[in-house]
Amino acid sequence: MAKLDESRFLAPAVVRALAGDPGLDVVAAVSEAQRPLLGALPPGVSAVVGRSLDDILPGCDAVVAHGGAGTVLTAVRHAVPMLLVPQLPDHTGHASRVLATGAGDVLTRDQADAATLLDRTRWLVSDPAPRAAVGALSEQMRAAPAPAEIVERLAAVAAGTLNVRS
Repeated sequence: MAKLDESRFLAPAVVRALAGDPGLDVVAAVSEAQRPLLGALPPGVSAVVGRSLDDILPGCDAVVAHGGAGTVLTAVRHAVPMLLVPQLPDHTGHASRVLATGAGDVLTRDQADAATLLDRTRWLVSDPAPRAAVGALSEQMRAAPAPAEIVERLAAVAAGTLNVRS
């Protein structure tokens, strides 16, 4: 909750919207500071507190989130499609790229009512297209050189020991 005001914390609304669907196992991944904001959890909903998304996402079929860089990149890494409801300007940029690639869907805060959250989440877990799109992104991410490799190459170019035209 470092960047988001409590009024922009969507997890309680998402949990309530998705909790009643017997086809969905709902897990709210939150920090210790955020856990009290969830309140009492509906039956069938669990909260995971203080765990890395790298530990959680491999077992997930979809992510519903605000669209922060860490969440988006971790979801792409694990090829998990996303439903994003951007809250801050940088979230909007990340969400637009997710939407453009087909790796998920985006709702405005006004569109993110319970019925729409449930409908779009059901779509994400049942339609193979978003999973295929985010899978392709994941493969591209894994094929790209690591940042450390790029730094080494840039240093070699700057030192004149690497010809960038070859």
